[in-house]
Amino acid sequence: TQCGDSGETGRSEKAGCTSGHRVVMDAIMQSGGSQDEKIVQLKAFLQEQFNQGNADQIKTLVTALVEDSLGLIVTRQLVRTFADIVHNAVAEKTQGPAQDEMAKYGDVTAEQLKTLAIFAVEQITGKQLAFEPELMTLREAIADIYQDVEEEWEKAAKELQKIPLDSGHLAVTEDTKFQIYLKIAMLYLQSGDSVNAEAYISRASHLEHTVKSETLRLQFRAQRVRIFDRKRKFIDAAQGYHQLSLSPLIPDEDQRLHALRSATISVILAAAGPRRTHMLGVLFKDERARVLPTFRIIEATYKEQIIPAALKAEFAKMLPDHVLEFAEYSILDRAIVMNNMLAASKVYDNIQFDELGGLLGISGTEAEEMASTMIAEGQMRGQIDQIDQIVRFNGGNDGQAKSRSDQQIHDACQQVNSLVEMLEVAHPEWFAAQWQPA
Repeated sequence: TQCGDSGETGRSEKAGCTSGHRVVMDAIMQSGGSQDEKIVQLKAFLQEQFNQGNADQIKTLVTALVEDSLGLIVTRQLVRTFADIVHNAVAEKTQGPAQDEMAKYGDVTAEQLKTLAIFAVEQITGKQLAFEPELMTLREAIADIYQDVEEEWEKAAKELQKIPLDSGHLAVTEDTKFQIYLKIAMLYLQSGDSVNAEAYISRASHLEHTVKSETLRLQFRAQRVRIFDRKRKFIDAAQGYHQLSLSPLIPDEDQRLHALRSATISVILAAAGPRRTHMLGVLFKDERARVLPTFRIIEATYKEQIIPAALKAEFAKMLPDHVLEFAEYSILDRAIVMNNMLAASKVYDNIQFDELGGLLGISGTEAEEMASTMIAEGQMRGQIDQIDQIVRFNGGNDGQAKSRSDQQIHDACQQVNSLVEMLEVAHPEWFAAQWQPA
């Protein structure tokens, strides 16, 4: 029987279908056999209706299910079965059939599944206390369709938010709560809403110590790092990405290198300071970083060299989309100007504002403002002489300048020694011949 839904005739047919479904289910309940056998027959009837792929018929069946004519115990089992069928069908649509299995729900589209799940939620919600686990399963199925089929990440997050995880009537483990909070955070982050994403990561953080799954804890750390990145907490992001790149729980080497690459990008964008200097050293000395396209700018920054425009332009092509404009400079422009200001402070004892601006690629006024800000925030030592229009670096501390020169000579000698040792290992015979005493 096909159930229509058009005008008075459609409503009449729909009512007839509902009545027909109820008659079939009542007949099963009044037949012989144990209650368990009757429930098995009812579940088979439910599955049969679903396999026919007629969404209108399934809707009328859901309506008949929740009218309590079968009793709460039977109704709960059938609603549970319906929720599981929807969940499995959605999984097949979004992830494909299980291995070595044929598709079971090919006649039902993802849009129909979403419509059915939403309809069932509306029908069941009035009896929420009795069906909270089933509502949770249906809401997760709706969220999966929003996420994987429609790419409506915010709608998916809002659907998961409706699950009353703290309800005393819904028994969920701490791991399950943790996992759902993480998923909501990920979905909000995907939609560009870092504020709500951070709120749900914060909720998850209160449960982290109770979670035994190392995989879940790794997912938590990954989402938290992405939020640091989106909220422009670049030094925190750099440290987090580097830790992820070292995690043995990430078996794919390409994924670990991607995390390391993200760490190098974040540290370049971070504000100057001791934490950034330390992180630059960590990344520069990480042998894996030498194969990355970002290594040239890491090396130049670590060695306190001025970043040329060509290298800056090369690095700019590697930036993620969420690195947006900041004040009068982009985030990258500001980071490079600050780096080059520090590099200039290692070379010059003092320099006029206009000359410094020319060196940094900005105006003299902007150079003065940037130098003042960095000195005030403790990112650089120096003095501003507005009368003579000069920046004096390091307060004229020649001892420190000499110490820097000595360190540079020491570093150069260490690099020469390392090259000699590599030659000896790679070409021992040639090395022995070249280094024989005269």
